[in-house]
Amino acid sequence: MLIPKPKVFGYCLLVITLSLVFGVFNGLYALNIEKVKVYFLSGDYRAAISEGERLIAKDEYSSELHYFLGLSYLKEKDYQRSADHFKIVVNNFKDGKFKEGARIGLADTYLLREDFSNAQRLYIEIIEENPKTKFKEQINSRLAEIGSKKDNDLQCDLAVSYYSVQVGSFSSVNNAKNFTRKLINNGYPAYMDGDQSAYRVKVGKLKTRSQAEELSKKLSSQGYPTKICP
Repeated sequence: MLIPKPKVFGYCLLVITLSLVFGVFNGLYALNIEKVKVYFLSGDYRAAISEGERLIAKDEYSSELHYFLGLSYLKEKDYQRSADHFKIVVNNFKDGKFKEGARIGLADTYLLREDFSNAQRLYIEIIEENPKTKFKEQINSRLAEIGSKKDNDLQCDLAVSYYSVQVGSFSSVNNAKNFTRKLINNGYPAYMDGDQSAYRVKVGKLKTRSQAEELSKKLSSQGYPTKICP
């Protein structure tokens, strides 16, 4: 019988041990991913988030994990964190299995934050890139919802003596403030008016309609929905 030399035997033992350890870790990781999915499907979104973030803290992550974390945060109405996880799936993983769903989820975060322009842009991009997408019915429903909101929200207050360009209307005062601040940072003289029924965001107080039309064209070219008031 051949007896392995000590160094060779030690090396073989190390290889076997590492193989077993990594096999156990991989099994545990797979089980934990399943646990995240089970929590999500059962409606326990906070538990799904807790388990998912625990895996990420241990440097155990995948496009699937980030996708389900994005969905879980979306259900918890934490739209910024939801968007962050969807963006990771879209930008950081070559595996395309969850990419389209993540793009839909990202567009949904824009829609729910009443950022209709970005939501609409992303929905349309997905349809144009893949006309046969399995999400087509869902996307068309979202686009119809955006169209309806734009029609209802961009209603002018006629009791004014100047022209302005209305670019949004929000039910949330914080969303309206954030949008106004964004416009101001981009060099536009934006301001808010309205009340709890609709916080409107407008740009400019102009003497003539032609001035308002020029401003409207400029804003539209940058993707903003516009309505000249009054």
